[in-house]
Amino acid sequence: MNRIKYIDILKGIGIILIVYAHAHGAGGYNFLVLSVMLFFIISGYLHNSEIEFKKFVKKKFFRLYLPFVCCNLFLPILTLIKRFGLGLEIKDNIIYIVKIMLLLAKDGFLFGATWFIGNLFIISLFIKFLEGCCKVKEKYLFIGLIMILITIVAEILDIGSFARKIIIGGFFYYIGVLLNKYKTKLLAIINPKIIYTLSFLILLYFWYKLPEINYQNNTVPELLILLITSLAFYCFMVFVSKLMDNKVKIIGDILSYIGKNSLHVLIWHFVFFEIVTLFIMQLNHIPIILIEQYPHVISESILSKLIYFSSGLFGSLILAALYTTVYKYIKILCQNIKSYKNC
Repeated sequence: MNRIKYIDILKGIGIILIVYAHAHGAGGYNFLVLSVMLFFIISGYLHNSEIEFKKFVKKKFFRLYLPFVCCNLFLPILTLIKRFGLGLEIKDNIIYIVKIMLLLAKDGFLFGATWFIGNLFIISLFIKFLEGCCKVKEKYLFIGLIMILITIVAEILDIGSFARKIIIGGFFYYIGVLLNKYKTKLLAIINPKIIYTLSFLILLYFWYKLPEINYQNNTVPELLILLITSLAFYCFMVFVSKLMDNKVKIIGDILSYIGKNSLHVLIWHFVFFEIVTLFIMQLNHIPIILIEQYPHVISESILSKLIYFSSGLFGSLILAALYTTVYKYIKILCQNIKSYKNC
């Protein structure tokens, strides 16, 4: 699939806001909630309905499941080896590792933000499965009814926060699928300028209501507020992204580059946060062995927040550039070896 530049810009804005929110920036909770939902909508918008199920699963396995598992198993496996070497009980460690492999747990210390990748893997496969099962003409309407039914049942049964996050994420992913499927019809009915203006006004109106919402433990009214505000945020950010693409090329190119590497930033920014935390602990003569007992951001000064944000974003982008370079050379090397064998 060819890349859509304004979508890359949109992802760039979204991931910047997520790092900003995690660095405890002002209004961070609002930006975090809206940006997470933004990424679910974007993921649904880019959902490939044409590819067959087996190829889809294989693609998502390598792009989502493996990064999630590899990152989240790093520390638990080290802990398991350490405890085993010391002759300590390891049953709970093994259970924890199995849960990570089943996408039921995560490493909250270094890679806490990767819960999104694990949930996205589950959601994308579920929507693809429903697409294959639904043989009716208006199958996306039918899938929508299933999603609403699941949400209602989840509310009645009062399921845990883990399942709620998957269901809510799935709902926004499905909205993204719908926006892609019916965008031409929607734009034929409603003028884009009216959509962007209304979305901005809605966003302003509901902005102060968002801190009252816990999207992991929603009631139906809260879910409706989240739905309306997130859609408004998506529409307004699409307007901003297209404006950057058409009018402010330099900024658009920068945001597009960040968007292309948004997965790397999502995975690694907490790691760089912890590096900053180590320095702050050293300066304050706090034993670094206690680092796991502290939150990701331990200083609330404006300068510290700026350092956290900058290191999380730019450190991750540098790693992404290194990864891309190494991957390119490995690919060239493999091609040369293959050509040599064929000679």
